[in-house]
Amino acid sequence: MWRNIAGQSVYQIAWLLVILCAGKEIFNLPYDADTPFPLHEPSNPPTAEEIMEINKTTVYTILFQAFVFMQIFNQINCRKLGDKLNVFEDFFNNWIFLGILVITFVVQMLLVEFGGLAVRC
Repeated sequence: MWRNIAGQSVYQIAWLLVILCAGKEIFNLPYDADTPFPLHEPSNPPTAEEIMEINKTTVYTILFQAFVFMQIFNQINCRKLGDKLNVFEDFFNNWIFLGILVITFVVQMLLVEFGGLAVRC
C-alpha cells in the first residue's frame, strides 16, 4: 500500500507541476491583446489584463480537472492491493463504488461547465 501511495503521489505531483508551470505553452493559450479570443467581439478586443486573467483561469481549470481525474483513476487503482494486477476484476460487482465514481465524474463536469464564478472555472 505504501508503494502505491508513494508512486501515485510522485506521479500526480509531477504532472500537476508540469501543467501549473508550462500550461500556457502546452495548451497554446494567447498572450497578447492582438490575439482574438472567442469570448469577445472582434470590434471590442480584450485587454492584456483580461487575457492574462482568462489564461490563468483556464490553466487552473485544467489543473483542477487533471487532479480530479487522477483521483478517479487512483480510486480504481486502489481496489486491489498487493500482487493482484487486474484492477478491473469484478469491477461491476460493487455498485456503491461505481455510483461514487459516476457521481464524482458528474459533479466535476457540472462544476466546470456551470460553476462559473462560484468555483472560478
